[in-house]
Amino acid sequence: IVFMFLAGVNFTLMWLMGSGDFKSALGDEEFRTYLVYIFSAVAIITFSLVLVGRAMDEALLDTLFHVLSIGTSTGYASADYASWPGVARIILFLLMIVGACAGSTSGGLKLMRIRIGLKVAFRELARIAQPRKIHMIRMNNEVVEQKQVSLVVGMLFIWVILFGFSCIVLAMMMPDASFETILSVAASGLGNTGPALGAYGPTETWASMNSGSLIFTSILMWFGRLELLTAIIVLHPHSWRREEKSDGERQGMAMVKRILDREVAKD
Repeated sequence: IVFMFLAGVNFTLMWLMGSGDFKSALGDEEFRTYLVYIFSAVAIITFSLVLVGRAMDEALLDTLFHVLSIGTSTGYASADYASWPGVARIILFLLMIVGACAGSTSGGLKLMRIRIGLKVAFRELARIAQPRKIHMIRMNNEVVEQKQVSLVVGMLFIWVILFGFSCIVLAMMMPDASFETILSVAASGLGNTGPALGAYGPTETWASMNSGSLIFTSILMWFGRLELLTAIIVLHPHSWRREEKSDGERQGMAMVKRILDREVAKD
């Protein structure tokens, strides 16, 4: 559990904590969000399990283990959480989508992007009430450049489109699968979570999935691990096109060639 928690923390913050600078680490906005995020998920799921008759200590341990396992994309399972109450499965599904901190080993959208996306939404609402006021997006008391904000919003939008498209494709490839199974398989693939919910929960394998669905989910895992935009850039034709060099570049290369030729002639 301890190492799964650390796997969801930004590597820079881990280095700060390792060097004894706990104040800076605890002051990080994303890390504080991570703590609240994990605590809230554990509290809600534990409460839902206690309501159906589970002992508090057992429910708390199982919940903490699986919240960290899914939230950090570790993929371990020690219980059949696919049979847990509906509210618990919803929280676990959201954990598959969000992941943990940026700069960690986890998959998913990352908490920093979600937080910036929420701040953008609240900024637009604030602009309606105060249209003349300049509203800035800040993280850790520093202004986030509009270019970075646009990049985050764009990635969130692309993820939503890809997730919706993936659900449609998987539903066509697996016509007998339940709605919960389709959604969780798509989220698990994009988040690199491992186990999903429904028919492909922690007590089952994906061996029964047809070849087409396995290939498609493999592609989703690739997109998810490369953070979507990286994968799109790699696949874009412009990335493979050889651009013509400008006059300045040609002149510079010609000058370097003449210098090298002179050095060779001297030798």
